[in-house]
This record gives sequence, structure tokens and C-alpha cells, in this order.
Amino acid sequence: MSLIDDGFITFDIKKDIDTLEKLTIEEYTKNTFYGGLNKWLRSGITSKKIILAFKHWYSRFMYYLNLYAQQNKKFINKEIELYHGCRLSYSILLKYERAKGKIILETGFKSTSDEKYVAIGVSFRKKSSDLYKNRHLFSVIFIIRNIYKNNLIPNGIEVNYSEFNYEKEVLFQPFSFFYVKEVKIDLANYTADIYLDTIGKKEILEEQIKYGKNIKYNENEKIMEVY
Repeated sequence: MSLIDDGFITFDIKKDIDTLEKLTIEEYTKNTFYGGLNKWLRSGITSKKIILAFKHWYSRFMYYLNLYAQQNKKFINKEIELYHGCRLSYSILLKYERAKGKIILETGFKSTSDEKYVAIGVSFRKKSSDLYKNRHLFSVIFIIRNIYKNNLIPNGIEVNYSEFNYEKEVLFQPFSFFYVKEVKIDLANYTADIYLDTIGKKEILEEQIKYGKNIKYNENEKIMEVY
């Protein structure tokens, strides 16, 4: 049996939890692996075997993140505005603009801060013209409103290992759902502000996904749920 078949597709929390605990939070903040994982998630891989292996590994990984947040009370259980800075091409921005008023699924990690100036720095907001001139990218800031209701499990998880002790870092996991409220693109200054609302859930979805369940959006309660 190959490494992919044997090593990645096994989903045994009792065997995997110790390794995941060592890797997940602290190494995430050091960018040991999350940058590479984000790249894989967005790479458009077509190999069914690799996709299956990657899906199972990520299920374990996300299962532990949820478990960590649940056990340590790290879910963000209040309404708070968070910020994520990045640099994106105009073609990507158009996809967000077309999604205005709709629900989107973000496939990569999204690290956010409660301090807007962190996102300003990461997005090169003060050097947006140079950014576009040299790399043809826009300075982009996501303004994310964390929606919280009683009995809901939020998507945001507070991370304790941030090198910036003065900020609260909140991690949104891959496959988090958001409602696109507004997209403001400034073509003259090569900047964009994208306003998102989080969509919560009543249970840890990954616990059911590993048993083959699917998820859907409940329009009445405005949450994601399994069926």
C-alpha cells in the first residue's frame, strides 16, 4: 500500500491527536506549513488520489482545530470586527464583486487581527501604487464582522501564539462560509475593501463530514448544517 493510501487516508483521532496537537497552533503561527497548505488548496490539483489524501488529512487537521477551540474556549463568541490584509489581482477582485449579496466558501486559512493597522501593513496599503506597478496586484483589506448568536459555534478561533502580543489574532479555517456584504474597488489607487459577515453553525461540521455527511445553508436560521 502506498504512503498516500496508508498514511493520509487513515482518520484515527486516537492515533493522530498527539501529532496534531504539536503541529496545529504553534507551528501555524510560525508559517511552518500553513502557507504551503493554502497554496495546495488553491492550486487546482486534478489527481483524484492526491485530492482524496489531502481531503482526509485536512479533515483530521480541522477536527483538531475545532477540538482545541472547544476545549480551551477559544471560539470567538461575540460580535467583533476583524481585519485581514492581502494582495490580490484585479481578476480575483472581480470574483468577489460578482459574489456581492451571496454566500462564498473560502478554501484557505484566513488569519485576521482586531487591529486594522496590521492589515494595512500586510496589504501594502500605503504603497499600493508601487505594489501595482511592480506586481500588478491590488492592496486588499477584508473587513470581517463576526456574527454571534446563542448556541452557535463561530468559525473564528483565537490563537495564543501570536508574535504580536498587543493584538488578538483570530484564525478562520479553510472551508469557512461568509456572506459578501460589500466590495469597494478603487481603480485610481489600486485598493479594495471587502466586507464579509461570518456564517456560524450549531455543531462541529467536520465530526459529521468524516462519516460521509454533506452540508447545506439553512436560509431560515442563516447557518450551515449537515444533512
